[in-house]
Amino acid sequence: MTKLALTYAWTIIAIGAAILVGAAWQWQSANGTAFGVCLALAVFASTLKLTLPGLTGTISPGFVFLLISVATLSWTETVIIAVAAGLTQCLWKSKAPPNPLQIGFAAGTMAITGGLTHGVTWGLVAMRGADGMVVILGVAGVVLLVTNTLIVSTILCLLKEAPFQTIWRSVHCRTVPYYLAGGVLANVWVRAGFTTPAAIALLAAISVYLLSLCFRQLDYCVE
Repeated sequence: MTKLALTYAWTIIAIGAAILVGAAWQWQSANGTAFGVCLALAVFASTLKLTLPGLTGTISPGFVFLLISVATLSWTETVIIAVAAGLTQCLWKSKAPPNPLQIGFAAGTMAITGGLTHGVTWGLVAMRGADGMVVILGVAGVVLLVTNTLIVSTILCLLKEAPFQTIWRSVHCRTVPYYLAGGVLANVWVRAGFTTPAAIALLAAISVYLLSLCFRQLDYCVE
């Protein structure tokens, strides 16, 4: 790893750590059940990893529940869910055990992504006065996708010493269809709402099943 790449990685880790500490310090949760469901499903969904052609990393449907947390939960809850999902995706059944730097970078990336997505989304919604879930999830999906792909593309650019635009376009184009599909499921979940424990359990079971089925089929398609 080049010195520039190492500096960039540690910068992402430091920023992510600051955001995570801030989330822990300002912790607030108005709906513990909703937070617990989102956290559990985000962690589980992050174990359903898929390797896309041409990419060294993986993608998982854990981002669906991150979108849900952006639309329904607080900034602090979203950051915690994002970091938990990122760590799960990094550590769960990795082909090679990740080193501390890789683990820290994964956590830092998701802390930045989750925190920025929630902040920017609700900031724009507040300025424009839009309160529709489609608008909120649409903005959140774009911010989440752009932020995550920019961070990942930059480290790949520094590691491979390749043009940033080429790498970002490759990563971005390959992930857009999955984010669009995930956004649809997130919209269904949010519109259904968190009401009774029975409804939450039913919707959670359906979501997990659909995610498992979808990513299993996608895995067959890219092999």
